[in-house]
Amino acid sequence: MEEDLENKKGSPQPPKEASPPETKTARHYLELLRTLSREAVIGSTPAKRLAHLVQIVSSELNWDACSIYILEHENNELVLAATHGLSEGSVGKVRLPISDGLVGSAVREEKPIFLENASEDPRFKYFPETGEERYHSLGSVPLIKDGKISGVLTVQTVQPYKFSTADTHFLEVLAHQVVQAVDIAISLETLDKRQPMILVGTPVSEGVGEARVHLLASSPDQVEFLARGFRDISFEKNLFDNALKLAVQEMETLVAQLDNASTPAANIFIAHRTILEDPEFSRKVYEGIETGKESAPRVVVSIMDDYVEKFSAFGSKIMREKAQDIKDLRDTLLRLMGEKVTQLAPGFEEEQMVIVAEELTPQKTVRLDTKKVSAIVTEKGGEYSHAAILARALNLPAVLGVPGIAGVVKPGDKLLVDGNSGFVYINPDETTIRQYLGKSEKAKRRLKAIREELSLPSEPACDLLKKVAVDANIGLPFEIEQTAREGLHSVGLFRTEFYYMGQESWPDDNTQAQFYERLLRSFPEGTVTIRLMDIGGDKFLSYMPELQVDNSSFGFRSVRMLLYHPEILRSQLRSIHLAAEKSGRIPRILVPMVSQAWEMAAVRETLKEVADGKHYPLGLMVEIPGALFEMEELVEEADFISIGTNDLAQYLLAVDRNDSRVSHLYHPLHPALLRALNYLFKSMAVLSKPFSVCGEMAGEPLSALALLVLGYRSFSLSPGRALEIKYLLHQVPGNVLHKLRIPMLRASEPAESEKQLRGVIRKYAPLLG
Repeated sequence: MEEDLENKKGSPQPPKEASPPETKTARHYLELLRTLSREAVIGSTPAKRLAHLVQIVSSELNWDACSIYILEHENNELVLAATHGLSEGSVGKVRLPISDGLVGSAVREEKPIFLENASEDPRFKYFPETGEERYHSLGSVPLIKDGKISGVLTVQTVQPYKFSTADTHFLEVLAHQVVQAVDIAISLETLDKRQPMILVGTPVSEGVGEARVHLLASSPDQVEFLARGFRDISFEKNLFDNALKLAVQEMETLVAQLDNASTPAANIFIAHRTILEDPEFSRKVYEGIETGKESAPRVVVSIMDDYVEKFSAFGSKIMREKAQDIKDLRDTLLRLMGEKVTQLAPGFEEEQMVIVAEELTPQKTVRLDTKKVSAIVTEKGGEYSHAAILARALNLPAVLGVPGIAGVVKPGDKLLVDGNSGFVYINPDETTIRQYLGKSEKAKRRLKAIREELSLPSEPACDLLKKVAVDANIGLPFEIEQTAREGLHSVGLFRTEFYYMGQESWPDDNTQAQFYERLLRSFPEGTVTIRLMDIGGDKFLSYMPELQVDNSSFGFRSVRMLLYHPEILRSQLRSIHLAAEKSGRIPRILVPMVSQAWEMAAVRETLKEVADGKHYPLGLMVEIPGALFEMEELVEEADFISIGTNDLAQYLLAVDRNDSRVSHLYHPLHPALLRALNYLFKSMAVLSKPFSVCGEMAGEPLSALALLVLGYRSFSLSPGRALEIKYLLHQVPGNVLHKLRIPMLRASEPAESEKQLRGVIRKYAPLLG
């Protein structure tokens, strides 16, 4: 068949007969998936990475040949990008039109093909130059990401071979792992020349930045002191007092600089000031000076390193981040007491720089000259770390959690940082830079085109934008401004846990009330739905370790935790009530993870108690599959319903989306999830209570369309996704939805539903791809 390649540069060795792949165990498949996942994102060039991937698949599973083809959309051709078992000299040269042959059929039909005797299939086409008579069996799986085909993965055997269910399932899962590596290769245009190294981290602040590296050294754990000993108690105390006063003033200056632009960023330094002003800290320093007859710098280091050791002993990222904060404050005090603390690697500075560090503390971040900084990259940190919050506040593209990058790059290297995808390109050539920045401009033009389309009147049949409510999901205060920019007037879900996670200790009622009052006043024209603290799973409060338990995703979390600790529930509800009284606004209050009607009744009783009988709309979140079968009882206790599709899907499918071993089993168009949502819609439609969807499904065009087909007409989503969803509602005629409902619900696998929905989007909302 067309995939067997020969050319003048050499022929492959005659392949041996394949051993049956089904003899491999499921565990072997999972181990191989983990290996391939690592290969898809770490090190080497794209060409070498793809070649290594096919070599692993072919060797480990005894396929006679394994190949990857990349789709060139401009001319509708598949180009051989990597192969093991075929002629390596054909890589980049063999081209297969998607209009012909079996591999092309996988693209045209957007589904896998598995054939025991490929040449007997009517779609088979003979290409004389390939010597295709050698192979009999073919497995061909399209590489699809976000509804777009990037290429095809093929495996072949010499002897006729009947593909087992395990084979087909594994190869389809494998395609999801391979597509990321293929996307990287496509972005670099060609595979036959030396390309830059690419590393991948967590994108935390959008945008693209390109410049040379400026490497920040990590804060030293061991500090060298000036060559002087203890002088006298009065001298050492005065030295410490003056340094402490100056440090507090520095924190106040930083708070003043950030308070208007970013409240969460300012809160970081308010917390640092609180640490410095803690009487217990000063008492310990005085005691060390008086009783130990030790110099002030040595006492400060001794005390603060003790704090660092205790925080570092915790396993959580949040506690380790606090340890870094203490180091930063320690270094600030030492500097102000005259000690030399080196923070930068050997000097290198240009007009524009990409800051690279093992970890970036708040003080270092906020002192960056944003006019000179193009982007930020760190080895540690995540989406809600201090560095991420500040990067967003400063509008700097940022990728955090890039393994080993501080040890890979050196001052003077050039980096291209994509804060949208998490890719970091090391020493890219000019062609790559132009192409990548060109794609960024293309994305901006697409968003501009979407905005222009939204400004035009819609066709009479396209009236969904007027019938569907679109509100915002927000979790961090800086997102309030983004919500306003996207023209969203109401908050369908405010995730309060992130506010509490950012505190050093549980805030008093007045402090909480001030926060909620600012939130309520920010949306004078709409409603604000405040979800009660959803602590548990991967979210916990560092200052309340008693709330963290094993397997809390399925146990001690959300409303269960709040009812177990009623003092926390009372404090949060009382603060919301105080904020409502001061602002004159009436928020809606949402209870997460409700499984029984008495939980709602208990929260309502507590709310009446702390609010002096004042009524607030109280809603329940449907996140637990069991809730689907007791909606009538639950709704009796609720004023409105909000469907959290994230947890509902996780629990329904028994899939932890953060676990790479099973995350491939999660799909928003899984037949079980769609049928559950259909059942839920029919149950709620007759109960006369308002309901909406606040999970991630509402913010993705494909799954949002599926929700529209099922009948849902109220969405709450990330403000960054509002533009695309509004465009979808503006373009898709309402009268086409009912035609999709029965086929979608009858689909036996996600790919069937995706193909149907994707066809509608391509026809009516082409700017969404």
